Amino acid sequence: MRLKSVKLSHFRGYRDTVVIPVEEAITGIVGRNDYGKSTILEALAIFFETDGAKPDKSDVNCFSLADGVESFEIACEFCDLPDTLVLDENVETTLAGEYLTNASGHLEVAKSYKASSGKLEKIAIRCMHPADQALRHSDLVGLEPSWPS
Repeated sequence: MRLKSVKLSHFRGYRDTVVIPVEEAITGIVGRNDYGKSTILEALAIFFETDGAKPDKSDVNCFSLADGVESFEIACEFCDLPDTLVLDENVETTLAGEYLTNASGHLEVAKSYKASSGKLEKIAIRCMHPADQALRHSDLVGLEPSWPS
């Protein structure tokens, strides 16, 4: 797997959602002072929980906080996914076969943190899951198991 992009929402200097593409041959991040280079690297350290990096309440964008935003988010999108992976010790499958890829066929993992404390609020995989509008929960509840006892 390879990191394809990083998405930051309400994180430090990034008020709205910004997508930072990560090209295959990237070797560094270049830019003027105070343009967010270190913020991107620190967001990655927080996301991957490396080098003791921990989020805190000062990581939320101050303007977003004033607007009532209650969380900030760091999301990573991965491409070049493995052909297969093993579940339950011996069952091979794919991320696409488990409906864990987004519309681009990539794995996208998002972590949301509470603005008031910086604590991890939720981890989500953004994916395209098939939906059958005709299938209703009430239809499933009444079904009897079809396997032998």
